[in-house]
Amino acid sequence: MLYIGEKVGTGHGDAVDIAVDPIEGTRMTAMGQANALAVLAVGG
Repeated sequence: MLYIGEKVGTGHGDAVDIAVDPIEGTRMTAMGQANALAVLAVGG
């Protein structure tokens, strides 16, 4: 699970914005289990 404003990565390289939204099976998505569905968007 990512929180608003949370920093991820090494701090080197290009900065990008990440948006993640679990669509089906929020808990399963967070636990990395099968049969979950999430959408991920990355923009620079």
